[in-house]
Amino acid sequence: MITTATPAFVYLFAYFILGERVGPKRLAALLMATLGVMLVVDPANARLDADLWRGNLLLVGAALTWALYSVLVRRGAQGVGALPFTFVA
Repeated sequence: MITTATPAFVYLFAYFILGERVGPKRLAALLMATLGVMLVVDPANARLDADLWRGNLLLVGAALTWALYSVLVRRGAQGVGALPFTFVA
């Protein structure tokens, strides 16, 4: 469930890396996605045992890196045709 936060991270990376504006609709979507993840994960009742924290941390890392990859691919594909970019990727 933690990796469902990826769209929220995409918005953040797109804002900082691509300079995309976060308008009211995008901000509302970002907040709804974050709240949805918080409702499902429920940090107040989450088990943070030593045997689980590494896995949870890896899932957060996966969400962050996938979002960063998604934004960097969008930046790299600008001005390049789909076929050449796909071949290089």
